[in-house]
Amino acid sequence: MSKEILKALMKLFAIIAFQDYEKLDDARLYVLSFLSKQIQPKDIDEYILLFDKRIEKSRNRAQRKADKGLTSMTDSVHILKICKRINKTLDYHQKVISTIRLLEMVSAQNLGKLQLE
Repeated sequence: MSKEILKALMKLFAIIAFQDYEKLDDARLYVLSFLSKQIQPKDIDEYILLFDKRIEKSRNRAQRKADKGLTSMTDSVHILKICKRINKTLDYHQKVISTIRLLEMVSAQNLGKLQLE
């Protein structure tokens, strides 16, 4: 996967993970596991930092607006932009894999499990 797509996925993972902000630790563990399968260990910090920064940005926005648990308009716009970028860049197979990874992360949050094959 290209750096650009990995960065986009980190932001998308963070926005989606923040929707269930009580289970962010499970989502972060999933993202770490995902990254360990995709990139060299020395590069993981760069991408997990992007995930963490995006979580913090969403947390700060939610605290200012007292809208925890609701998807903000800004997050919705970011999701759309990221998805458009992914749609232009990835082929069909890569899109399916990315969608599966997003669903796995949500599942990991809901079930407290980590499974990345």
